Amino acid sequence: MKNSIIKTSLLVAALSLSGCDVTFIAPDWVKFYDNSKTEETTVEWLSAQAIDSAGNIIQAGETIRTGSDRVQNMLLVKYGTSGNTLWTVEHDVTHGLSRSDENITAMVVDDEDNIYITATAYLQNNAQGPRASLLAKFSTDGRLIWEQIISNEYDVRDLELKNNKLYVTGLNTQIFNTDGEQQLNIEHLDQQAWDIELDTNNNMYVSGRKGVSKYNALGQLEWTQPQTEDTFAEAATTVLADGSIISIIMTKDRDLQIQSIDTNGQLLWRNNVYGNQDSYALPGPVILQKNAQDELFIAFSDASNRDLIKMQANGDIIWHVSNQQGEISAINLDDNGGIFVVGNGNNEKYTNDGVLIAVANTGYEVQQRTGNIVRKGNDVYVGYSTFINNNFDFYLAKYTDR
Repeated sequence: MKNSIIKTSLLVAALSLSGCDVTFIAPDWVKFYDNSKTEETTVEWLSAQAIDSAGNIIQAGETIRTGSDRVQNMLLVKYGTSGNTLWTVEHDVTHGLSRSDENITAMVVDDEDNIYITATAYLQNNAQGPRASLLAKFSTDGRLIWEQIISNEYDVRDLELKNNKLYVTGLNTQIFNTDGEQQLNIEHLDQQAWDIELDTNNNMYVSGRKGVSKYNALGQLEWTQPQTEDTFAEAATTVLADGSIISIIMTKDRDLQIQSIDTNGQLLWRNNVYGNQDSYALPGPVILQKNAQDELFIAFSDASNRDLIKMQANGDIIWHVSNQQGEISAINLDDNGGIFVVGNGNNEKYTNDGVLIAVANTGYEVQQRTGNIVRKGNDVYVGYSTFINNNFDFYLAKYTDR
């Protein structure tokens, strides 16, 4: 096992760009995690990142030993606020009895700092077939509490935690309590969902390539609003204060279709937004967040270009910025209206008015779609899988928002 912390001084330089001062920021510290325990190298693939109540950071993904005896297991690493490794967990659902190829897809942390993950796995000796999706719970100190197979397909795409219930969606939507007991199962086999959101009454909004559906807290379908264009699979949804929802998908033409739907499932408006995406480049995820004023922040990108949009709830665009810094993997809204953007190793901060004010580059090649960001107060933590020493390792950098 090889670890390293690189500490840097907070040297800051300013550059005038288009009439605005852009600050180049160095991290407080950088941490790499390489799970190699022998001379055989491993690849660490970051899938999710979270922060607990004490400000400790958890990175989750998989560790892969390549070659003829290929092994792929879940990997969780917990760091303290100074970048020190608190614990690591490499977990094989078969406990080494057969190949399993786990791949973590999502992670949430509860009020007691327990960790819940969803994952897919290839189980050679599974009686129901090799494909499987898993749900597991780990304690705050990394101990496995329970795990179970929840599907015989690769279909877990989103995980939400609300009121001590776990909501998982994919080819079906399931609800579990925090002891892993299933409370509800909703089948929608014609719609592989990518996102689930909940309102204050625990109604569920499930969105995917074919549209958005509302299920009440008992799992009964109340309405479906279909998409009108051929789309990629990914989708994102958010619920506004008045109970209406905003849903976005990326079309085959690489533009965004954004629609607003009222509480009864009636379409309020539908707009298409066009960016600078390359039809030959792999698209990044579609990202949708809102602030306390129900203003919308939308990001879409590809390997070369990125677009960031601020929009009112009625569909009016407040501002739209584009550049060629590559994929956006994640965004985070600060308490003063600023927007942190992470992806492609090129990290940015914008003001509430869409003005770029700070940039920070990892200085390493990063794997696409591995960018993550979590924040606690002014402490900002950015994660990737970065290429270092001829291998991909977990990367974690801590910045101070000033």
